[in-house]
Amino acid sequence: MNALFCALDKNEFNRISSCETAFDIWRTLEITHEGTSRVKDSKVNLLLHDFELFRMTPSETIDDM
Repeated sequence: MNALFCALDKNEFNRISSCETAFDIWRTLEITHEGTSRVKDSKVNLLLHDFELFRMTPSETIDDM
């Protein structure tokens, strides 16, 4: 836990200072930086939607696209 405490800046330290185990610290940082599974699913759905809408218009060249 000490290694994790020393490796973090002040804002991150304040976020995890109340954690009691290294696993709790890791999970808190993981959720903070990656998001929950619902957030991840939402991001994937948005990217998939953008990909599906990606089309080249008839007047557009490949370089313009």
